[in-house]
Amino acid sequence: MTDSNTEITLTVMGPNYSRNVAELVFNLLTGSMEMSGEGPRVVAINHNGKEYVVEQFTSTRRAKRAAIAMRKELLEMGNVAWGAAHSVPSGFLR
Repeated sequence: MTDSNTEITLTVMGPNYSRNVAELVFNLLTGSMEMSGEGPRVVAINHNGKEYVVEQFTSTRRAKRAAIAMRKELLEMGNVAWGAAHSVPSGFLR
């Protein structure tokens, strides 16, 4: 059940470490696990194609599990209540 006409799609986006290729190469060569950039995340996409990062995770597996739970919540709660529970700006839901 949704309480808004706005369609919200949830998806998992993988890590985006391509912002700094030199850092990536250095970390691969030195064995460092510290990386800047965005990790795996659950992203809400509204009917206009605008994206909002709902939550970021340390692994893709955790992000996928969270996305499944969030999709269930979204169906049960509706857009407005779900958005409030996950601190999604109300303008994003319109």
